[in-house]
Amino acid sequence: MRKTICVYEDYINPILKTIDEEFVEIDVDLYLQLEDVDYGVPGSPVWKEVFDYDIELIRINESVYTFKEFKAKYNEIVVKEVLMLISEAIDEIDLY
Repeated sequence: MRKTICVYEDYINPILKTIDEEFVEIDVDLYLQLEDVDYGVPGSPVWKEVFDYDIELIRINESVYTFKEFKAKYNEIVVKEVLMLISEAIDEIDLY
């Protein structure tokens, strides 16, 4: 499954301020690998959760990068911060 997520950060995040002083918008195109999950009780609802994903493209403000290009452009601290924000956004994806 392919999905695009958006992560917005403002001036409060000191790590992302190195990208832009005022505002950072991160759009990520992902390929999601999903699995069916339930409560393990007969008749319980079934939903899908992300168990793995691949980053296809990262857009930061107006610039577009492959994951390899993104890692080459920014230092390790910024990369880790952006990956953490992406991971948090993925945790919020609900697929029923």
